Amino acid sequence: MLRFYFYCFCFLILVSCSKNSNNDNQYLKGKNVLTTKIDGDNRQYIVQLPSNYDPKNKYPAVMMLHGSSGNGEKFWNISGWKEVGDTANIITVYPSSWEYCIIETNGTLKTTKWNASGSFGYCPGEVPRDDEKFFSVIIDEITTKFSVDPKRIYLVGFSNGGSMASKCMVTMSDKFAAICSNAGSLKSDTVYNHKRKIPFLLQVGNEDDNIITLNNNQPLPMNFNQVYKIADIQASITTILNSLGLGNSFSVSGDPNNVITASYNSTSGIPDNVFLYRIVKGLKHQYPNGSNHPMYGAAEQWNWMKNYKLP
Repeated sequence: MLRFYFYCFCFLILVSCSKNSNNDNQYLKGKNVLTTKIDGDNRQYIVQLPSNYDPKNKYPAVMMLHGSSGNGEKFWNISGWKEVGDTANIITVYPSSWEYCIIETNGTLKTTKWNASGSFGYCPGEVPRDDEKFFSVIIDEITTKFSVDPKRIYLVGFSNGGSMASKCMVTMSDKFAAICSNAGSLKSDTVYNHKRKIPFLLQVGNEDDNIITLNNNQPLPMNFNQVYKIADIQASITTILNSLGLGNSFSVSGDPNNVITASYNSTSGIPDNVFLYRIVKGLKHQYPNGSNHPMYGAAEQWNWMKNYKLP
């Protein structure tokens, strides 16, 4: 009888070890909703595994940050990144920001926000969450639970998420291989010290309501020489250039009837020290997904980001 119990005990240990030998076994190809505790708060994020996911291979990962009032579920649905994840074999990640009472020019409201600079303040008693800590924990967890290449993790953000991505371009440049910000940037006229001169792309729509207010409520001209005459835009670009240690010279590519890009390349010999400023014609305050605008932002931005990895 003792021998019987001994064999049963050994069998249970073997089964337990088998289950724990590969974390991937507990997750599904497709959508996985995860929760992690950050400073006492339960924070949620979605991990989308591509349909051809095989834990024997290493995969790049892209984190997509939603805008104000959104959440990870919304951008899992509408950003287009999960579809690119399938076609390009990328793990995509969709965190949710925290909900706050905030103060805006029109009064107070309760909404989700990333803790980034913007045209809002927090109501008395609100404590801004440490979103960079949240992202760092996500990076640690996905590289442990899934077969992620730690040198090929990227960040994309829209609106308030774009401002957060721009902030991470400074504070987390040692964690992400490249960053794309859409319709959100750094606070101008501030000097930022980067841990690494990270590849950075800032994309705006020439009909974005937040942009045209800087141009007498007119769409941005699809001409960089004219755009740079707009003081607020010039200040924003100058802040980024100064932060990344780049000069004012640039080259222009693209089609003024569609998309134009100003490319600032390093003269220091560091190939990753690049900044792109991109203007999309006809794009309003949206993340373009091929349905709300002809541009498929996820595919376009992946084609650029995939060229970079952490040293």
